[in-house]
Amino acid sequence: MRITILHNHPIHYQHLLFSEMVAQGAHVNILFAAKSSTARTASLQPIGTGYQSHFLSASAFEDLPQIRSALRAVKLLEQCRPDVVIIGGYSYLPTWTTLAWAKLRHKPVVLWSESNLFDHSRQPTKELIKRIFVRMCDMGHVYGKSSREYLEFLGMPATHIIEKRATCDAGTFGKRRAVFHPDRRRFVFVGRFSPEKNLLRLLDAIAIVVGRLPELSIELLLVGYGPDEAMLRERVIALGLVEQVAFAGVKTQDEVSSLMAESDCLVLPSLSEPWGLVANEALCTGLPILVSNRCGCARDLITDDTGWSFEAEDTNELASRLEAISLLPVERLQAMGAACIRLASEYAPEKCARRILEYCEFLTHRDASLQANETCQT
Repeated sequence: MRITILHNHPIHYQHLLFSEMVAQGAHVNILFAAKSSTARTASLQPIGTGYQSHFLSASAFEDLPQIRSALRAVKLLEQCRPDVVIIGGYSYLPTWTTLAWAKLRHKPVVLWSESNLFDHSRQPTKELIKRIFVRMCDMGHVYGKSSREYLEFLGMPATHIIEKRATCDAGTFGKRRAVFHPDRRRFVFVGRFSPEKNLLRLLDAIAIVVGRLPELSIELLLVGYGPDEAMLRERVIALGLVEQVAFAGVKTQDEVSSLMAESDCLVLPSLSEPWGLVANEALCTGLPILVSNRCGCARDLITDDTGWSFEAEDTNELASRLEAISLLPVERLQAMGAACIRLASEYAPEKCARRILEYCEFLTHRDASLQANETCQT
């Protein structure tokens, strides 16, 4: 089967997924809209291993030349001649020309969607445009429940939506196991230091917990970089948390895996997070997670045995969660760690690739049957 995927730019975890699709027998062409993004670090894996890579532009995704890229997408689609077209999103012009090409060529279209209702404030005109796009797609593949609900809101039938598209490097993050500390609690955040990550509130909550539990050793490790770093360092000093909070800087996937294994809980306090793949990475390590209710993964990855959630703008609730986790016995964290690993296995790249290929097969067989019936009737 020939599958062409329009994607925004190379991303490490998608490389794993694309490679697994090839390993399971598909012929895959990826049309990357751009070579990079200003919002991400460089790709940690080579591209084009097993699958064919094409670029619509050499620029960063944020500077994408829309018209030229849209025309190049059509040219490449003519060359690739896919049986199924997969489109990652609907927010840039090449997604629309790719959709138009597929409709003119009578090729089934699968929409990969990551958005949630709570991501941004919604404008009626934009939502109407999205509804038009969504209703022209044959099927949707989403990360989880929240993104499913948004696609249904935009008009896609529930029976046309497949869940569990969130994948991570299970090989890297699964080769180590979290070792919990009996004498202290180490919380870890991994990601970009930017306003939507809500890190100032996290620091305030840590300060509350340190004040409430002076007899315990509470630590927070911040892994990453971003525009808010200077402000965060100033807040650490102002709150008197110099001994409790450490900045680890940018790390490779393997280094992040090691730091997670040395921690007791991942914290993702975001005000806006389509999913939060770092939570999947933590689960692979056997690390319980604490995520805000604005993270798309909250309803899918949080159970009584894998972690906790909290209201993203409620500092006191976040502090209460941190305090409760700090007081848990190691045996409870170890039991939760085992449950985390079991849940993480459901999102392995090979399982996601299998789901993708199964519904692509379904769409091609369905369309072949429809065409055969039309031929018989004529």
